[in-house]
Amino acid sequence: MKLVIIGFDKCGQTALGKHLKCKVDELVYYPDAVERYRNHYSNHTPVFILRDRAEKLWSEYHYFDGNQIVSWEEFLDHRSTLADRGYTTPIERTDYWRYITPFREFKPIVLNLEDMQTIMQPINVNQNIKKEISEAQRFRAELEYNSYKLCALRNEPH
Repeated sequence: MKLVIIGFDKCGQTALGKHLKCKVDELVYYPDAVERYRNHYSNHTPVFILRDRAEKLWSEYHYFDGNQIVSWEEFLDHRSTLADRGYTTPIERTDYWRYITPFREFKPIVLNLEDMQTIMQPINVNQNIKKEISEAQRFRAELEYNSYKLCALRNEPH
């Protein structure tokens, strides 16, 4: 079986791709992700790796040196354009099912990073982060995500 790991930033897709020696592509954030998949990987099974939302955000915040530039709260609210991937906040990029749902027809494999770390010791993330996420920061990330989802359900801007 040929696999392509279609990953989310800071969720372990690069480490897993190296471990399994398979393709890795972050095409999931692109508006035409399904079309790109059909054009380049139609003979591959898509694999998605999810990660605890707050841990993903914390890792992304430190990876991009956000802690040197902006506060945690500013980072969570920051809107940025990532190439041609659209205009999103870090919170919006943790809405995994929003991105995975269009791939249902391809019967994707969905994995959880925390489970993979238990099974496969070589997968290690956050090696460069010395400080753990606090409960207050975790709470803020979950609160922001829940607020984002509520606004989406109501068709209101977040």
